[in-house]
Amino acid sequence: MHVFISVDDERRIVNAHYSIFCLSLVLDIIALLFVLKQTPKHMAEFRQYLLLIQMNIFLSPIVLFPMPAVYCVGLLCKLGVPIHILVAIMIYLAVNVCLAIICIVFFRHQALLLQQHPLKLKPVYV
Repeated sequence: MHVFISVDDERRIVNAHYSIFCLSLVLDIIALLFVLKQTPKHMAEFRQYLLLIQMNIFLSPIVLFPMPAVYCVGLLCKLGVPIHILVAIMIYLAVNVCLAIICIVFFRHQALLLQQHPLKLKPVYV
């Protein structure tokens, strides 16, 4: 099935996605500033994971900015990077965010357990 849209409609779609990107970028910067300025000192380890997640989310749209219907107008797309490398980068960023979320959940789980609980990990001193 072939769907054809006019050049004007295509430009409107691309401009709408760029508008969403600009709004997302502003909100990501605000969220990053809140993570940096408002995280309490006693949550320093937790803060590292939050920064990792925020930086991955912050970098994702800048790297590729893929469009629906196979539009790819991001920086790497314009530089001619092959699509399989772009997909690998997106998978890497998504896995990185997932691993950071798992680390946050694990850290919180360990913080809530009592010392004598069987699931509580013992500290390792190197």
